[in-house]
Amino acid sequence: MKLKYKITSSIVLVSLSILFMVSYIYSTQAYEYTVAHEKENLLENVVDSTHHIKSELIDKLANALTMASSPIVYQTLEKSNNDYKLLSDNQIDEYINNLNQTWRSADSIEDSFVKPYLNNKLALFLKKQQSILPDVYGELFITNQHGAMIATTGKLTTLKHSHKYWWKESFADGNGKVFFDDRGFDTSVNGYVIGIVIPIKKGTEVLGILKVNINIIGTLKRLIDEHEEREHGSLKIVRTNGLIVYGSGLTPLSKKVDSTFVENILKNNETQTVLLKNKSQEFFVAHAPLSLSYFGKELAFGGKAKTLGSSKGNEGEIWHTIITYDKDLALAGVKETNIFIVYVGLFIIFFAALLSYIIGLMISKPIDALAQSQQKLLAQEKIMIAQSRHAAMGEMISMIAHQWRQPISVISMAANNIMADIELEITDDKNLRTLTQNILTKTQELSKTIDDFGSFFSTNKQKELTKVDDIIEETFELIGKSLEYNSIEVRKEYASETEILIYSRELLQVLVNIVKNAKEALVDSETQEALISVRTREDTHNIYISICNNGKNIPDDIIDKLYDPYFSTKREKNATGLGLYMSKVIIEQHFDGKIDIINQGAEGVCFLITLNKANS
Repeated sequence: MKLKYKITSSIVLVSLSILFMVSYIYSTQAYEYTVAHEKENLLENVVDSTHHIKSELIDKLANALTMASSPIVYQTLEKSNNDYKLLSDNQIDEYINNLNQTWRSADSIEDSFVKPYLNNKLALFLKKQQSILPDVYGELFITNQHGAMIATTGKLTTLKHSHKYWWKESFADGNGKVFFDDRGFDTSVNGYVIGIVIPIKKGTEVLGILKVNINIIGTLKRLIDEHEEREHGSLKIVRTNGLIVYGSGLTPLSKKVDSTFVENILKNNETQTVLLKNKSQEFFVAHAPLSLSYFGKELAFGGKAKTLGSSKGNEGEIWHTIITYDKDLALAGVKETNIFIVYVGLFIIFFAALLSYIIGLMISKPIDALAQSQQKLLAQEKIMIAQSRHAAMGEMISMIAHQWRQPISVISMAANNIMADIELEITDDKNLRTLTQNILTKTQELSKTIDDFGSFFSTNKQKELTKVDDIIEETFELIGKSLEYNSIEVRKEYASETEILIYSRELLQVLVNIVKNAKEALVDSETQEALISVRTREDTHNIYISICNNGKNIPDDIIDKLYDPYFSTKREKNATGLGLYMSKVIIEQHFDGKIDIINQGAEGVCFLITLNKANS
């Protein structure tokens, strides 16, 4: 009896000690952990939101570029420009000014002078494109190289446009560049209007300018509504000087964010999360600037101080995405958890005596406990393998969607152009054949994408006689488009000709994971002239694979943790931390090989894989 009391007393004392120790550690460290966690979570959300806006604008640009490539656009512009060739510069200005004066004096679209501009073949073509996305497209119109409008979907204020800031930005002294015109909130359409201004070029000559006004209010509202449904914090899109482009329950451009945000966040132009004090409250503020690029080229974005329907036009500012979250709300969970810990601790202490008997029983059965522990380890390993596979499938599906977007857009616009040509009775066998061939080519690309990714998802567990170089080539067929989209160069040097018997799908999974990690490291660090280099070589016993990138070195304090299960440096919410862990398991246990990570100083980071020919 005395012994049992001693055991019970000991357990109670140990339990009390543990309770006080846990409570103390939690109260002193939970604050720092919660702050770091909230900063990271908000940063993930703000980067995701900025990427979503960027993708929407680039999609609209791709559609406008396809529209601008129609033969009727080139034909009409060349005819218009030829009509001006016999005139001097002064005569051209006088002629366009007279046209503009007549246009401005007309007060109806039924005016005999106005109607030809709204009903010629090019105007009808533009109206057809407008009808495809009626809730998105506003006015669409085209000017010739002298700034005179030649076709429009509506009655604009002026016919002459060469003096306007957006026309000058896009014409660029005859060099031509894409310009996003931030027009602001337009009361005439009750929406936020962005003008996509595109130079139409033949060779190096700018033939004219296409302007496509789009209402982006639906995209911004959907983005913010989805954020509020899924996440915490208030999401807003703002200009550099703090004017709110859009926020929940706010009229666009009607309010500004606090000046503290402007000075400490927006003007720094850095993607970051900080803790700011505003009057009597403290806020987490996550911020990411919106920078636009298309196939590696930076796109201009701006406006002027006053636009039609609004006196709050863009004064050369860019857009920023910010999320604010009250610090007290963020830490509320810490307080609740601390109370929960105390209650749980008291519950444990109350049943300490009963646990002493259970512990005695457990001590008497060490063999059973060891067997159960082993079973749990095996179950945990199966869970990790499944999680790794699911994460890989999710990433591959995302890549399929990315590679399908551009071919589908081309197919859609080519079909629309064919329909427009048919309705306008301007069908041309050569043009029809070209558009049809484009559709067939892009359809074949879609089919090839399915075949390539289907090979990745194969569950074949049979060894295959193959070359390592061939599996590397298959890797870049899967994710090469993603590297190209992010302007990452790939260099390959192959020096391994031996065929080995190997689980090719498992090696493919390892290579895809390593190359994808390299891509994400280069994108996150915004590495200039980003490069991934792959080399193979072999000797009598082994085949060696090196995959290097010129991004930042991996910090010494985490490089040894990269192979730990569930450890991840990625910002994505679906990052499992299993990719490199499973890669190490596959290389070392399934191939009897070796995998290493080495910092190369200024040259970046390298993954080195060694495969034993005899055990493959």
